[in-house]
Amino acid sequence: MTHPDFDDLDRLLAQARQPTPDDEGAAGRFLSGHRARRARQRRQTWAGGLGALLASAAVVAGVTALRPSPTLPTSAAYDAYQSAAYGDAEARW
Repeated sequence: MTHPDFDDLDRLLAQARQPTPDDEGAAGRFLSGHRARRARQRRQTWAGGLGALLASAAVVAGVTALRPSPTLPTSAAYDAYQSAAYGDAEARW
């Protein structure tokens, strides 16, 4: 049950809910601008992430190249191979 004083208000709200061609045009302009901003933001994010990834790879490569390689212990199998292939190690030198 509606109050008679609210009839004008109900009519006004019903008209406000009906989209007009101006509303559709404004929505289209908003959506095209919004899509352009999102695309620009994705490109900037991708470029920033790619730059950070390349910088990290350069740091890892630099640290790896500048660090001296540790001397690895020789295994018994390698010593046996050296002895069999080249004779006694002390005799060679």
